[in-house]
Amino acid sequence: MSKCKLTIDADANAAYFYVNDSKVFKTVEVDETLLVDLDSEGNTVGVEFLSLQRLSTFDAEMLSDYLTTEDSAELETLLEKPLRSYLMTNHLVLN
Repeated sequence: MSKCKLTIDADANAAYFYVNDSKVFKTVEVDETLLVDLDSEGNTVGVEFLSLQRLSTFDAEMLSDYLTTEDSAELETLLEKPLRSYLMTNHLVLN
């Protein structure tokens, strides 16, 4: 079973895709609404979406340097769930 999960906080207008539970060593800004947390070995710990609108326009290719094919597929699967109808709730965790 995958450790990946997606949390959404509508109040903060943000979401976080957890890839693993390693300690964050550094954060890379992909663009102004997309951050990638890396561990000390350069492995992706998670991806932060600083705008919920970003989830609806997610493009796996943009994160190809940071996510494995399996992790990208997992994120896309989580986004396919009835997520868009829940975006107006206060908090949501999908795993």
